[in-house]
Amino acid sequence: MKKHIIDSVDKLVRLFHDLKRYVSDGVVLELTVEQYDPARTIPQNDHIHPLVRQIKRHLEASGATERPEEWWRGYLVAEYAGQEVIPSRYEPGKYVVVNKLGGTSAMKKAEASEFIEWLYAFGSSIGVEWEN
Repeated sequence: MKKHIIDSVDKLVRLFHDLKRYVSDGVVLELTVEQYDPARTIPQNDHIHPLVRQIKRHLEASGATERPEEWWRGYLVAEYAGQEVIPSRYEPGKYVVVNKLGGTSAMKKAEASEFIEWLYAFGSSIGVEWEN
């Protein structure tokens, strides 16, 4: 299956001519058209990490257990996405947090924007004093 991102009329016309040629030669095609949802951008990624670090520092200074930044990023994504807590299959009496969304690298551009807004709102609600 070949994907095409059509962001101009010229690309659409070229694709149409290619498809017309295939159909004229007797090839049966199945087409699916979806609105393109680009992945998060590098500037968004560069924005997320400092916010996570500031929230991490604030929470740890307030008594939370010190953990690596990657742990805090995963925790915050799980909080943002709505987490599910299930009993551990391997350690009786312990629980596992299931992050339904995945990591920040799996986010699309719009979702990363919403996550950045959520980080600001969450951080502000717990008293983070944002650095520039």
